[in-house]
Order: sequence, then C-alpha cells, then structure tokens
Amino acid sequence: MWGECFHRTRDRLLDGRRRIEALASDIGMESRPVPGEALAELLRPRRVVAIGEVNAGKSALLNAVARAEIAPSGPLPITRETTLYTTSKSSAAAEWQVQRVRAPGLEELEWVDTPGNNSDARDQVQAEAPLYEQADLLLVVFPSENTWTAASWTFVSELGEESLKRTALVIQRADRKNDEDLRVIRGHMTELCLKKVGRELPILAVAAQPADGEPELSALEDLFEEMFCRTSEARHRMDLAFQEALRRLLEIEAGLDHQGRTMADDGWFLTNLERESGELRDLLIEHSEKALAGERAIYQDEIARLMAKVNKRLGVLRTVRALLFGDSLGAVLETDFAERMKTHVEAFARRDFERIAGECEGHWSEVRPRVIERMSIEPGKTSTVIEFRETMEERFAAHVGRALPGVLDSLRIRAVIDGPARKRADKLKAGFAIWLLLVMAMGVCGTLGFDPAAWILAGAVVALGAGWMLAVWLSRRRLVARVREHLSNAVARFFLPLRDCHAEAIREVFEMYGRGLIGIRRRLADRQAKLAPRTEIWNRLHLELKAVEQEWD
Repeated sequence: MWGECFHRTRDRLLDGRRRIEALASDIGMESRPVPGEALAELLRPRRVVAIGEVNAGKSALLNAVARAEIAPSGPLPITRETTLYTTSKSSAAAEWQVQRVRAPGLEELEWVDTPGNNSDARDQVQAEAPLYEQADLLLVVFPSENTWTAASWTFVSELGEESLKRTALVIQRADRKNDEDLRVIRGHMTELCLKKVGRELPILAVAAQPADGEPELSALEDLFEEMFCRTSEARHRMDLAFQEALRRLLEIEAGLDHQGRTMADDGWFLTNLERESGELRDLLIEHSEKALAGERAIYQDEIARLMAKVNKRLGVLRTVRALLFGDSLGAVLETDFAERMKTHVEAFARRDFERIAGECEGHWSEVRPRVIERMSIEPGKTSTVIEFRETMEERFAAHVGRALPGVLDSLRIRAVIDGPARKRADKLKAGFAIWLLLVMAMGVCGTLGFDPAAWILAGAVVALGAGWMLAVWLSRRRLVARVREHLSNAVARFFLPLRDCHAEAIREVFEMYGRGLIGIRRRLADRQAKLAPRTEIWNRLHLELKAVEQEWD
C-alpha cells in the first residue's frame, strides 16, 4: 500500500487522540473534538479526478487502483456523467452522482471518473472544469496509442498555475509499448508541456489492464505517496497533529496535578472537620459535670426522701412492730432508692441525648454546605446520629445507666441502715422486755387485788415507757444523722462513675457522628484510588505518543 508508514503513523496518532480524549473525559475535563484540525486534514480522503478522451482508460485505471470492478469500462463510451466513487459514508458532491463502494484501494482516496472530454458530454466536462481543478490530484489520462489528443492537451493548457502543481499526465496501457517507445513518448509529451503551459509535468506510465499479470501502477502509487505523504505540507500537518496531542496531554497532566493537589487539600479539609468534631466532643465532655448538676440536686432530694422514710420506719410503733415481728428495713429502702435513681438517671440520659444530638446536628448543618461547596459531595442531609436516633438514644441511656450498679454498691445503703438498726433493736429489746414484764406484773397485782403494788408498778411502767420512747427517739435521730452523713459524704462516689460513664456515652455518640465524616473520607479515597491508574494511563499514552513520533521522524 502506498504511504504505508504515513498512514500507519496517522492511524496510531488518531487512536492515541481518542484515548487521550477518553482520559480527559474520565477526569472531568471538557471534551475536545477528535481528531482535531490538523489530524482531520490528514484523515480526509484525497480526491483524484481523472480526465481524458473517450477510451483513454480512465475507468479501467479506477478499477485497477480500487482493486475491484466498480466502474463499467470498455472500448465504447460508457461513462455518461461525472461520478464520485468513495468508501466514505459522509462524503458528498451535490454536483455529481455519488457511488459508495467497498474497495480496499479507495480507503484513502475519492475518485472522480469523468466522461470523455471529446464525447457528447464534453460540454459538461468543460463546465465542471473549475470543480475538477479543486481536486487534490488531477490526472490527465492519455492512451499510449495516442498521447497527443487535442481535447486533453487543450484542457491542460487552460489549467491555472495552482492547478498545474496538482496535475500529472498518465500514459495508460503502457504495456503495449516498449521502453524505447515510452522514452520517445515521454520526450514528446515533455515538449508539449513546455509549449502548452511553460513547465514540465509529471508523466506516469501505467498499465491498468495488461494482457497478462497484475496491473502496473507503481509510478502512480509513487506519485500518490509523493503528493499526499511526503510533501512539506503533509509533514507539517503531521507535526501539528503531534503537537495538538502533546498539548492535550499536557493539559490533562495539569488537570491530574490539580486534582491531586485538590484531593490533598480535601484531606486536610476533612482533618480539620474531624478536629472540629473532636473539639466539640471534648467541650461537651468538659461540661459533663455541669450537665449533671441537676442530677446532684435530685440525688440530694432522694437522700432527704430516704431519710424521711428511715425516720418514719424507726418511729415508736414501727420499732415495736419490728421488735415483735422483725423488719428488712435496709433492703426495702435500698431497692426503692435504686429504682428511683435509675428512673432519674434514665430520664436524664434521654434528655441529655437530645442535647448532644442537637449539638451534632448543628455542627453537621455547618459541615454539609462546606463539603458540598468544596468537594462536590453530598454527605447526607442529616448526621448519622440523627439517622440512627432511636438506636443511639437507647445505647446512650444504657451507657450512662451502666454506672448505677457500681455506684449503689459503693453507697452500701443496706449495710449502713441494717447494721445500726440491728444494734439499736438489740439495745431497745431489753428495755422493751422489762417494760412488758412490768406491765404483766401490774396486771397480775391488779387482778389479785394488790392495789398498792399495782400502783407502784404502774408508775414504774409509765416511767420506763417514757424512758424507752425517749431512747427510741434519740437512737432514731442518731441513726438518721449517721445515714444522712454517710450518703451526703458519698456524693463523689455517686457522681464520679456517673460522670465517667456519661463521658463514654458522649464519645460513643461522636464515634457514630464521625462515621458521616468517614463516609466522606472514603469517597475521597475512592477518588484518590482512581487518580493513580489515570496517571498510569497518562504515562502510557505519553510514552506511546513519543514512540510514534520517533518512528515518524
């Protein structure tokens, strides 16, 4: 194939440009037309017009070049109108008939076959002459038997200077002449050229339909290569096409570098957001004791309530009942205290979760537009804490309430009440027993009629009873004061574990909140992961482009 190196280089360059634009599109750059202005000119099929008299062999030459019988040919005039033969689906010529064909020899050419310029259609040929002159190559075909036909030489003599630069003379059926005859014919045609147009034109000897063997078109193929591939204009356009591709690669490289720097900046941006989130978390933990201040007052109220119950349960009648039937005072009061504190702590945890969630959502409402503006990523309209509100609220309450069992164990309410209460009961039990014996003796004396003794015993009963009730009252005061002092001194034991669990619960909330930022970072990581293979594709395209350019040079 003529111009094989040229066309191979051009096609490889075209393939490279398409892949370059695919990479540009992949990284979000504005697409550019492929193949580009310079390369498009190199891809354009070159239009060849064949002019000659009837039976000069124009259609036979077309079939030989096309390597297919696409145009009717014979000794009689067959071509009645100008016809454009092309393999391209986009080529058009409004003035001429267009034949779209499959012919390997016309992949780079468009061939215009014309009626004989001495035929009945010579007026049409004369009228279309300005269009023929615009062709990339104008072939004036002469039969080897008659190379001085007047109509063809008249056509040549009327060509303009620019058209003559793209004109060649073809001696068709050269196989019918020997070398000496061809030398003479060439000399004669050269003389006519100098006489008619004042310059020499290329003269090609071809055989489109030799009697035996393959068509001899090497001279024509050399001319094609010389005019379409080796000209300074063709090489200049090829160089421009390489420069277009290289400039585009450099633009893409700048785009990749910009994306890399932007992604690095986005990483720092996310780091700052995570730092802001951490600062907000630490601030809420720092203010944890302030948030728990209300629970301190509730704890004090519950102590007062507990003391009221202790005071009530240690009254005279309840004491007598306890001495007679026993009483699990500490267990009952501890259970009641534990249940009430659990209710208070759970209510506090749920209220405080709303506060923490509100802080998270407030921060997210600031983060979201910043992420969208900077990274063009939609991180979600709500934070992950709000997204999983119910689950997180339960977990927050459970985490805060986890401190209670240990706190209640450290308070030892049952031991603090039951121990002193038993000692008190033991002390009061003897006096109560003596008082009962005196009451019984008084009753016996009264029954037996020993009135003086009965009155004496009655006085003793009253005196001992009054003393015993005073002992009950005094011992109750001492016990209540002791329990109150113990529980009041245990405030730190109650609040330190509660504060620690509250802080851990806040950390857990912010761990969930941080998943939203982690999701953004993962999407950034996906972008960064795609950048590396794109850079590798760029390197490969650059090396391939340089290899093609070096091969062309």
